[in-house]
Amino acid sequence: MDKIRVGISDYEESSFGDITDSHNTSTVTNLYSEPLIRLYDGKIWPALAQSWQSFDDGYRWLFYLRPNIMFHDSTPCSVVDVIESFEEIKSQSTKTGMPSPFERYFSKLNFRIINRLTLEVTCDTPCGDVAEILSGITIRRTKRNEKPVIGTGNYTYAKYYAGKTVRLEKRSGLKHLSAYDQITFYIIPDAEERLAALKKGTIHFAANLEQLPGQAQDPDFTWWKCVSSKSTVGLLNAFEPPFNDPQARLAINYAIDVDQIIHEVVCDLAIPAATIGSPFHCGYDNAIKPFIYDPEKAKILFDKVEMPSQLEIFASEKFPMRSKEITALIAAQLEKIQIRTKINMISDEIEYQRLIEKKQAGHISLFHSASNSTYRILSECVSSVEKGRWWQGFTDEETQKLILAANTEDDITNRERKYSAVLYHLNQNPPWLYLFHPISVYACLPEVKDVELLHTEMLRFPGSW
Repeated sequence: MDKIRVGISDYEESSFGDITDSHNTSTVTNLYSEPLIRLYDGKIWPALAQSWQSFDDGYRWLFYLRPNIMFHDSTPCSVVDVIESFEEIKSQSTKTGMPSPFERYFSKLNFRIINRLTLEVTCDTPCGDVAEILSGITIRRTKRNEKPVIGTGNYTYAKYYAGKTVRLEKRSGLKHLSAYDQITFYIIPDAEERLAALKKGTIHFAANLEQLPGQAQDPDFTWWKCVSSKSTVGLLNAFEPPFNDPQARLAINYAIDVDQIIHEVVCDLAIPAATIGSPFHCGYDNAIKPFIYDPEKAKILFDKVEMPSQLEIFASEKFPMRSKEITALIAAQLEKIQIRTKINMISDEIEYQRLIEKKQAGHISLFHSASNSTYRILSECVSSVEKGRWWQGFTDEETQKLILAANTEDDITNRERKYSAVLYHLNQNPPWLYLFHPISVYACLPEVKDVELLHTEMLRFPGSW
């Protein structure tokens, strides 16, 4: 096959510096542009930078770019372009109007050009997470909102028909690559329509079929399943009772039968979550086990804390998938131990995110954590020092000591070990209601044998990166 057609559920048109949680958008973006380095499966891998070093206990870092990197317009890529990309995304806002998380990260970093292929990063305090922070930004050359987007990847951004298709073409001069000459993404929001398009031969590959109401698998296709690094959780309001008490946070994790939710709501397409990260995050240890459903233990713990007349549960109608059913089952399970609830379903996803940012989403807010970076989850959701965008008041002195020890460790092996200590401690002292990591389902025609599905829910095509 020289060309492949892929059905995806969504795509956000990308202008320079955009911040997105859409794995489909990330799949496309990573085909035509490259980050300085890549983060997947909890580890850092080369990309534009072929190597890097840390010095002075993490105060200073050097990143060495590959030689002869060219943008699609045949102009050379240098450290100047890397820094301009960092500055551009730093100035962007999130969908809810909040400042970019990179603004906070970059306020502690200083960038300097050593030569056109060597970038120096110095830190105000020792930082072992510099590489992981910079991995989230792809390097592209264009001014804000201008088209076309020009990257350094092995595919060029050819055509975009709003809400319909995105077409990429293999970069000229790369004939040696075992890669598709053309990749066309068909934007088909409805999962049943994506499957129908596969049956008709309109597309060769259908993504996100876990969204189908039923899971019968047509034997004419090749089916894939992959556990996602995304986490579906309940954020807990730790500013006020009951979840300002660690016993109540333990109690809620014993009170909810996650296995029942996985079986009845998501058709067994998930695995239980045990801590703030997935098995594919830096520091995860398989010895960390999920909570075992124990309603009697939950009731005993809840009886020891100050309880409101009812727990308010907030959720968005579309965020995460099947949120209505998940929320309803959580409420039903809490009713079994005589805890009354009130469910608030928010129709507007952006408004729902604003409520969480303002700490106004009740006692429990259904949420999914999409970052693949252990550092970023801790910084944006857990740390009581950083008090990031999604932090809900969780404060624990031991947690903060462990986070600081991991953040300041620049040795790779020791860094993983110290992040493991954080994840284990947060298993024993949960800031959230841990629910599950979803399983992605994809189907393709039998002749498609060389597309890889990653735990990030991104697709990797041969010759792409």
